[in-house]
Amino acid sequence: MRRLRSLATVAAAGLLLLFALPSSCPWDSAVAYEEVLSCDDGDSDWQYAQGWEGCRHVAKYEAPEWANWLVGAQYCVGYFNEFYLIVIGPSESSPAPGDSVQYVQLVPDMGDAQSRFDWLEVRLEEPVQIRNSGAFPGGVFFVGAEWIHYLQPWFALDMVAPVHGCTWHMTPGNPWQHYTIGDVMIRAIVSDTIGTPVGGATWSAVKALYR
Repeated sequence: MRRLRSLATVAAAGLLLLFALPSSCPWDSAVAYEEVLSCDDGDSDWQYAQGWEGCRHVAKYEAPEWANWLVGAQYCVGYFNEFYLIVIGPSESSPAPGDSVQYVQLVPDMGDAQSRFDWLEVRLEEPVQIRNSGAFPGGVFFVGAEWIHYLQPWFALDMVAPVHGCTWHMTPGNPWQHYTIGDVMIRAIVSDTIGTPVGGATWSAVKALYR
């Protein structure tokens, strides 16, 4: 009888523990899993890309098998000014980006045109379905920026070997060019599902490369 009572006590404690577990447990299917995709190694050596109105710089990524959504982007940026976040699918006839922008979002002026490079994280107001085989065949997509103002902002370039060759750039009226001397420090945030939306743009406190 004592053994049965002990087993019952253990079972009751186990049930209490089970129901007391927080909703954010790793096996809770409602919790989105996110990952930052990067084609840079985190060191720009003070090299940067500049442009003028209509110029574009993008980084090419291929979504992991588990990823269904593009939910944000990270930019290593200095001399900040407003710009457009853009998402583009691949060209049908070449490895370059396609002609049509699939998503555009204004990243407003943060009121801090600092000279140093810091990481800026921008959450998409409307997540992009990167498993859309029509727009993003094979889960391939390009995420980047389109300039609104002359020479601002600056986007850091990773010139340190190895160069991964994921960067493409375009000036108005000209075709896309493969940027082979460095990797633009623009990263993609992908997710398996859509979690709680986080709006706006914030200066990331996680990593400031240059102080």
